[in-house]
Amino acid sequence: MRGRSHELAIDFITPLGDDSDSPDAVRMKSVSSDELSVLLSRDVRIVQDLRLWKQTDKFVKQARTGSEQPGRDRIVAEKGQQNGRRHKDLELRLRKLVGEARLFVRGPSWS
Repeated sequence: MRGRSHELAIDFITPLGDDSDSPDAVRMKSVSSDELSVLLSRDVRIVQDLRLWKQTDKFVKQARTGSEQPGRDRIVAEKGQQNGRRHKDLELRLRKLVGEARLFVRGPSWS
């Protein structure tokens, strides 16, 4: 394959995935595919925080479409700011997880 270019897909395997507890299963699946499998280490809180971030983001967007109510608008703005900080924290934690992930391409693993 040297000298020839072709597409390579990237598959992120999170703690939500079926194979997240089985690096051997990830390795075996990668043998027959043109995918880079990125096996993220377990972070129990990250899944909860991702869900909370998404729910809060949806709430804030919906709440901002209504008529003006000063008390409610202040609370929604505060929730939006908190969620912005949560987003930045999640991004840093995900970058760290990706940096520490096990990588699989056609079987072999790299850390």
